[in-house]
Amino acid sequence: MFLGDVHPSLHDAVLGTRRDLTGDALAIIEMRSSPALLSAVDAAIKSTPVVLTEIRLGDGLGGHALALMSGDLTDETALGICADRAGDRLLTQSLLPRLDPDLRSLLDSGTRFGTCPPFEPSGAEYPEEVACSWDA
Repeated sequence: MFLGDVHPSLHDAVLGTRRDLTGDALAIIEMRSSPALLSAVDAAIKSTPVVLTEIRLGDGLGGHALALMSGDLTDETALGICADRAGDRLLTQSLLPRLDPDLRSLLDSGTRFGTCPPFEPSGAEYPEEVACSWDA
C-alpha cells in the first residue's frame, strides 16, 4: 500500500507517538487490516478537526488494527469517512460524545493492559456480603 502525502500525525502515530485525548469526544475505529485503517484514518484526519490519539496495527489484535481519535466531535463525520473508505473491512466504530474523566485518565496512560495501572473508579459501589448457608 502506498499513501502519498501522508498526514504528519499519522506518520508519528505509526512510529509509536501517542497524544493525550483532547476535546470532549472519543472515536474508536477497528478494522480487519492495517492498510485499510491507515487509508481511512489518513482521510479522516485530513478532512475533519480531530486529533489522532493512538493507532495500533495488528500487535496483539489478531491482525486487526485500531485507532483512537479525539476532539470536539459533535457528529459522526470522522467515523463516516472511515466507514466509507473501509467498506467491508470495517469491524466496528464507536463514538463516545462525552468521555468520563476516569476513562479519559486511563486512556491517557495507554490502551495496553501491561501499562494500565490498577484502577478503582470514584464512587465505586460494592455489594454487601450476604451470609450463605454453607458458610455457617
